[in-house]
Amino acid sequence: MNDWQHDTTTLFWATGGVLGLIFLFLGAGWGDEDERMRMTIDFGDGRVRTFETLPLEDASAWDFLQQVSAQYEIPLEAGRGFSPKTIGERQSGEEGREWVWYKNGQRQQESPIAHELKAGEHVIFRFERQNSFQK
Repeated sequence: MNDWQHDTTTLFWATGGVLGLIFLFLGAGWGDEDERMRMTIDFGDGRVRTFETLPLEDASAWDFLQQVSAQYEIPLEAGRGFSPKTIGERQSGEEGREWVWYKNGQRQQESPIAHELKAGEHVIFRFERQNSFQK
C-alpha cells in the first residue's frame, strides 16, 4: 500500500469515527422528553425540587427517590412499607403533615416500592396535611 492509499484509508476511518461519535452523542442525548422519568419533591413550605433521568430499568418510585437522595445528598429515611418517613429535614407526623406520593397526578395508596416506573412517568413526593386530598 503506498502512502497516498494509507493516508486516504486513515482519513476515511478517522472521519467515520468522528461522525459516528457525533451521531452517537446527538442520538443518545437526554433522550426524547416523553421518555424521561421525572420526580418532584414538594417540601410543603414553598421549596420544590424537580429531577429527571432516563428510564431506570426495573426501578420503583422508591428506587428513584433513593437515587435522587444519594446523588443530591437529600436525607431520606424509610417508614413502614418503604413509604418515606423523612425527606430532607421534614418528617411525617410533624405539624400534622405526612409524605404522600403521586404518580402522573394521581395520589397513590400503595407503597412507592411496589410501583415500577415506566418511561415518561412523573412522580411527586409532597409533604402535606394528613388526609388531604389536594393535587
